[in-house]
Amino acid sequence: MSQSLNRVTVSILMAFALVALSLTYWSVLDADSMLARSDNPRRVEAERAIVRGAIYDRNGELLAQTTRVGVSPSGKPVLKREYLHSDAASAVGYYSLIHGVGGAEAVFDKVLRGDDLRDAAQTALDNLLHRPQVGSAVRLTIDSKLQSAIVNAMQGKRGAVIAIDVPSGAVLAMVNAPSFDPNTLDTTYDALRRDPTAPLLNRVTQGIYQPGGALQTVILAAILADKPALDAPVAGGSTSIQVNGLTLKCAAPGLANTVERAYALACPSPFANAVTEQPGPAAVQKMIAAFGLLQAPTLDRFATVSGKPVTVLTDIGDLSSLRAQGVGQGELTVTPLQMALVACTIANHGHAVTPYLADATRPPNTADWQPLPLPETQPAVITRDMADKIRTAMQQAVNMGAAQPAGRTRLSIFGHASIAYTGPKESADSWFIGFIDLAGGRSVA
Repeated sequence: MSQSLNRVTVSILMAFALVALSLTYWSVLDADSMLARSDNPRRVEAERAIVRGAIYDRNGELLAQTTRVGVSPSGKPVLKREYLHSDAASAVGYYSLIHGVGGAEAVFDKVLRGDDLRDAAQTALDNLLHRPQVGSAVRLTIDSKLQSAIVNAMQGKRGAVIAIDVPSGAVLAMVNAPSFDPNTLDTTYDALRRDPTAPLLNRVTQGIYQPGGALQTVILAAILADKPALDAPVAGGSTSIQVNGLTLKCAAPGLANTVERAYALACPSPFANAVTEQPGPAAVQKMIAAFGLLQAPTLDRFATVSGKPVTVLTDIGDLSSLRAQGVGQGELTVTPLQMALVACTIANHGHAVTPYLADATRPPNTADWQPLPLPETQPAVITRDMADKIRTAMQQAVNMGAAQPAGRTRLSIFGHASIAYTGPKESADSWFIGFIDLAGGRSVA
């Protein structure tokens, strides 16, 4: 009898030991993976209790904040992300317990959550004392008033707009149309994802398009590197050409009898000839690479893309294919950000610009903004003389060319307007790149 009781006692003690070991393993050694499980309600509860940092625009306008909306069954606060300017969604992005983060909310997620301020010891202490996790505020470079003005101008249209301060590179506006309201994302996400107009796509950084006539600015740089003047004559500048079954004409009527006039009217023929004749494919290829159109551009801390790899122009033996490349209807595809940076380079007298969307953070319980490191100064892409000649041609395009609708009384605006086709002629995209000079040696491209 005594032996039987001993065996039962030992069995019970061993069972308790196994339970204790299991509890120790799951609650201590493997606690992180348990908490990370998507079906763990504690994870959702903990996430909802994080006091996410606010987001401001360059002028201190509040764009996003975290507000308290209730208390969980365990007594933890339930917080909600609120967006005060839905017009800024293209830049600010979104935060959702269901769908994750996007835009600046994703790029600065660790800062906004406060993960960058907490080590393992601090996290353990906060959990022990039941102190909420608090993140830092982030200041974006966008101007919410400019952002809203562009959104209003884009109503009913599909496209993308980015405005960049030159030479600093600060992004003043980033607009995708159509867009979405981040305040209602949880209920509208599935519909937005299925929407053929792709409102969730950041067209500025992720949209890939045929450059069409927008490539003329880069090819003009290659032409000018060959030393001709803007008033150098061109033969048949206004002549339409056939490319990929399309008839391409000047974007505006007029006589394109010089290099400057051909550019101002966005006439395709002289630029197709520049690839096949003078200055030739090698010079054009070099300029396309120099302007950064063959690689994903840099937008500080943001993910960007470029089109698929393209065949080197000097390796293309087919004359018709070369001409298609010269009018931006070949293999090369670009993003709006890439083309905006072309305009930045011209505005900056030939020097490249590195764009960025945030310039400072403010830790919890502090009053002062701490500046973020700024991008390094970029080298020259083309000479100042070449850039200034292109400036002159862009001004003529606004004064009397295809970009005339961009003109404004008493304002000196530089620009280039053109068309690109993606398949049938009915599928036409319009491009505008340009800039305006401001006081103090600044421009906005």
